[in-house]
Amino acid sequence: MKKYSIFLICLLASIKVLAADSLTVALNNTRFKKGDTISFDCIYKYTEKKAAASTLNVWIEDIEKNRKWQYRYPLVNGKISANLIVSNDLPDGKYALNFLVQNQFFGIKGIIKDYNPKAKNLIYLMLTKDKASYIDNVKPNVDGSFSLPRLQFADSARFIFSEVGKKRNDMFIDIATPLDSAFTPLLVKTQIITVGDTTYLNKADSANTYTFNEDIFRKPFTLIGVTVKATKKKKIQLFDEEYSSGLFSGGDAKIFNGIDDNDIASSTDIFNFLQGRVAGLKIGYNAEGGLNVTWRGGHVAIYLDEFKLDADDPTYINPSDVAMIKVFPPNSGGPTSGGTIAIYSKRGAYADNSSRKYNFMVRGFTAAESIWK
Repeated sequence: MKKYSIFLICLLASIKVLAADSLTVALNNTRFKKGDTISFDCIYKYTEKKAAASTLNVWIEDIEKNRKWQYRYPLVNGKISANLIVSNDLPDGKYALNFLVQNQFFGIKGIIKDYNPKAKNLIYLMLTKDKASYIDNVKPNVDGSFSLPRLQFADSARFIFSEVGKKRNDMFIDIATPLDSAFTPLLVKTQIITVGDTTYLNKADSANTYTFNEDIFRKPFTLIGVTVKATKKKKIQLFDEEYSSGLFSGGDAKIFNGIDDNDIASSTDIFNFLQGRVAGLKIGYNAEGGLNVTWRGGHVAIYLDEFKLDADDPTYINPSDVAMIKVFPPNSGGPTSGGTIAIYSKRGAYADNSSRKYNFMVRGFTAAESIWK
């Protein structure tokens, strides 16, 4: 019996060794300059079919300055190739690239508060910044719980849920994404690289061995506080500064205030509110029931939280949940030359109604080519 026990221990130890060797990471170099591209190819050899759709987390640590960066990629059929462009602002130094296999893929689970089992299906609209919108429906369970099918998208996406046949959205939903929960990595591989001029490193620093500690990455990252004195601004100004980005933050836009005023909230829908309030703006519907918005004969682009909506996409946003509408005339320096309507939903400190929750920003995978900064 003792022999069998020893044999079993040895067998388990060998299985662990095999598992540790089942992740292979290949880098194009170990020394990089600012502006260079770090290319990596990862091969994950798995034994269980369910692991065919997994996630590769890349956690980077500045060994000297204790700064951290986190990325994640879809690991489909055990393979992923990606590029990280080294930013010109990245400090020179020695970095540890930690590759972690997470035996889960992106998914969304949710539950509807006070769900009526007789209700119709749940529609969800997914808006991404680099692709067309995606719309589908799902049938919740009798307790209101539901799961969306596996999805793959880069950067982030906005998910908006609505009950079929309802004109006004008053749903309260809680969602969870397993990828954003704490996990124990199945496999870990570490590669050490240098960026820029590392001659300043003394021999002791260069000789130091690095040990990956996943607990360090689970602690919240902190930034040094800066006190700024400024004149008091209106809520809508603060919201605009906080949530408008890129071309949406410039240009000659007309702003409609949904935080301090009730005009938007009391309207039947957002486009009825805009009708007659913006000179030259015409809002109608095409034969398929989609929106047809023109301005001085040109097509108008519509965005929700800076995600582009297709003409046939319903907005699903309750007017009471709109914080701000920015209307950019044609050729005014906005996001498009033909005119733009940018709708912003209430969020953060500006979300004033706890009885509704159906609109979520969700983080997806890192793009195959990204900037490390």
